[in-house]
Amino acid sequence: HWLPTAPDRKIIYNDRDGDRFVAVVLDVFSGEKRMLPMPVAALTNDGHMALSLNYARLRQCRRTVGYSGPDDPNFHVPHPSDDGLFALDLESGEYRLLCSYEQLFEMNPVEEARNATMWFNHPTVNTDDSRVTWVVRYLTEDGPWIAKSAFLVADLNGAGLKFLTPYDNVSHHDWLDPERILVWADLDGRGECFNLLNVVSGESEAVARDDILQDGHCAFSGDRRRLVVDSYASNSPDRMQTLFLWDMQQQHLEVMGRFFQPPYAAAEWKCDLHPRWDRHDRWVVFDSTHEGSRQMYAIDTRSRS
Repeated sequence: HWLPTAPDRKIIYNDRDGDRFVAVVLDVFSGEKRMLPMPVAALTNDGHMALSLNYARLRQCRRTVGYSGPDDPNFHVPHPSDDGLFALDLESGEYRLLCSYEQLFEMNPVEEARNATMWFNHPTVNTDDSRVTWVVRYLTEDGPWIAKSAFLVADLNGAGLKFLTPYDNVSHHDWLDPERILVWADLDGRGECFNLLNVVSGESEAVARDDILQDGHCAFSGDRRRLVVDSYASNSPDRMQTLFLWDMQQQHLEVMGRFFQPPYAAAEWKCDLHPRWDRHDRWVVFDSTHEGSRQMYAIDTRSRS
């Protein structure tokens, strides 16, 4: 991430220091570095706090999103009480547990999850830094990567915790405003699609239901007028990944590009496009392997809708 407190010169990235995962704040001009005791998964918009996860547990549950290194000593504990979603102060380096796995299981004791390994993924912070959402998943006995997922919301201090969906197939999401979030899920019996969900009232409405037909990583522009979404090569017979641009006001879909993913870029080696915006809403940046190696690319959107 570019660090919001100094977006013109500082970045924050995850690293490994011996047998622990950390985050590093780097001044890209002076080279000055500062190490933080936990890795970061998401930042608040003001840049003072980060959300953190146990990346060792992530690797053992879902290799493609975890980091190689030390194993999680609690991996065989289905829902530990001392692990979960953490809040990390980016100035002091102090951290605290916002929500534990055991806390969630006690809130919603699904019998299938009683002895199943649970993990968290995809934490996000809303637009005014008042709420966080994330996905909780547990492994089923149906295979090495067969999981059920539920969607959660809480205040940034950990209060107001509640389930937004039952355990099913909820996936990628991004905040539109302080109360509404776009999420791929089956809500109100309308089938899996992108939904705009109000986390306060629980009301939802479908977004691009007839145009975006599969789950993908989604990101709103800073002005919230446009949305970029990608698609998976595994859902395409020719292993093409598509980058879409959706106009929220005009309700119009544009294909920004299609990119071939080589067969070697699969399983834990896969490279999703993961589109995101620059802070001026001019460039969409994405990852791709279509030229034979993993690279970052940028598309100028000034001439587009």
